[in-house]
Amino acid sequence: MSMQNVPIPVPADVQAAPRPVSWSKRLLFVALAVAGLFIIGYLLAWIDSSSLAGEFYASAEAAYQEGRYLDALTGYDVIDPATKERTAHGGYFQITRLWGNNGALPKPANYDRAVERINDIIYHKLDISTAEAFIQRYTGRSHPFFPDVYLQLGRLYEQSGDQATAIEIYKECARLFPNRADITQAALADLERLGVGQ
Repeated sequence: MSMQNVPIPVPADVQAAPRPVSWSKRLLFVALAVAGLFIIGYLLAWIDSSSLAGEFYASAEAAYQEGRYLDALTGYDVIDPATKERTAHGGYFQITRLWGNNGALPKPANYDRAVERINDIIYHKLDISTAEAFIQRYTGRSHPFFPDVYLQLGRLYEQSGDQATAIEIYKECARLFPNRADITQAALADLERLGVGQ
């Protein structure tokens, strides 16, 4: 009998040995694991941020319903008289700061309501004294609503009949906020409407 026709026995443990996993499969597994961790991390951060926005919204709504429009807009602190501890309460601004980034998706429902309340406060609820209080509080400090409130202050003065103060505010708005073309253009339009050049 020829040796060429006789099968060579292979040990059982060699036959059962798994084939090595290819590098492409390993990379795919690592990529899927990283993507899964990212999704879980984002979901946890979204839940935490959404819960915080809910707390801010509740505080802001309470202040809004009480007619404390600046507190509702910017947030406020409450000091416990017994313990002298300060508790910060967020306003609508904190919600928009938390969720204003275009990549922060999906935005919770209270984000859109907060934006509506902000516009309502700035353009319908402020009077001269509350607008001036906001301006005094944030003069020399950065606040994204400062240009909007300042322009609205000019319009409030104009509505009250103090056209001279309104004109001065419009002129300052046109000069002070070069990064806010909407405010600059609105102030220039108000000046033009009143027949005043810059």
